[in-house]
Formats: sequence, C-alpha cells, structure tokens
Amino acid sequence: LTGLKKMDAAKTLGMEVVQAWRNSLKARPPPMKKDDPYFPGNDRRYDDLTEDQIPLTESLMDCMQRARPLWEYGISREIKKGNNVLVVAHTNTLRGLMKVIDNISEDDIQEVSMPSAIPFVYKFDYNMKPLPPEKGKISQAH
Repeated sequence: LTGLKKMDAAKTLGMEVVQAWRNSLKARPPPMKKDDPYFPGNDRRYDDLTEDQIPLTESLMDCMQRARPLWEYGISREIKKGNNVLVVAHTNTLRGLMKVIDNISEDDIQEVSMPSAIPFVYKFDYNMKPLPPEKGKISQAH
C-alpha cells in the first residue's frame, strides 16, 4: 500500500479489503517487493538494519509490538523523570501506542482513528495512568 492513495487502492483492491488492512489488529496487506522503489532497505537511513529486520508488511499488532519497547524503555521513563516527550510517527504506530497506554481491547482498537496533523496530548498521573481529557475533547490539547 506504500505509495498508493487510499482511493486508488480501494478502487483496485476493494474498499472492504483496504479498510480491513487499515483498521484490523492482525490483518496485513500483501508484502512489499524488495525491488519496489519504496522498499525501506533501499533507504540509507536503515543501513544499520539487517534485511530480516525490515518488515515487508505489517499489521497494527506488528506496529504495536515494535512500539511497545519504545514506550516501556524510552517514553515512559522520560515522562517519569518529568520530561515532556514529543512522538511523531505513522498512524498505526501511534494507534499501537494508544492501545498500550490506554489498555484498549483488541476489538475496540479497530474503531480507534486518529485525525491527521492534529496534536494528540497525553498527561499522566504519578502512577503513569493517563488522565482523561476534559469533557468533549479528544485529548488534553483540544
């Protein structure tokens, strides 16, 4: 799906199929070919990764499992120290982090969507439990 517009992919593959890949926890789109111009292995930013460390396809669950250590060993530790942390990532990675932080069920995460280019702010109590946003707001920033 990399490099394809949503509507073009939906026309070619069917809206239901594309939505399943985008919203499902475990569904994966077809794997990317290594000769695809978008294959990350051709990008020098990933030169320090081995070929088997670069996924050819990913589900939301895969993104979540990849992001979980970042939350557990990086982001949450910095927040506990009193630091603010800015996370900028792909929607599925952010949804994966939301699932972990908010303890969202596998069924419910499929209904979670994030608006593009809108900051989403979390604030936490001393036990690292997220504070609820004010009534009518989707995060503490709105």
